[in-house]
Amino acid sequence: MTFSKILIAVERPPLALKVAETGFTLARKLQAQVVLVHVNAPALLYGTDAAMPVEQIEGQNDGSG
Repeated sequence: MTFSKILIAVERPPLALKVAETGFTLARKLQAQVVLVHVNAPALLYGTDAAMPVEQIEGQNDGSG
């Protein structure tokens, strides 16, 4: 089996450097093209401190509120 492309996904140092080095070494040995992708964890969404009654939230969902 041969590979023409190697996908290397990295997030943050110091592990990212080791992952990239290993991926590039493998790609060289296989004479494969490298696709390097930097990934991030999804941002956390924060709500407000304001409280809403359940009835009001449900009303917004069904269009009556």
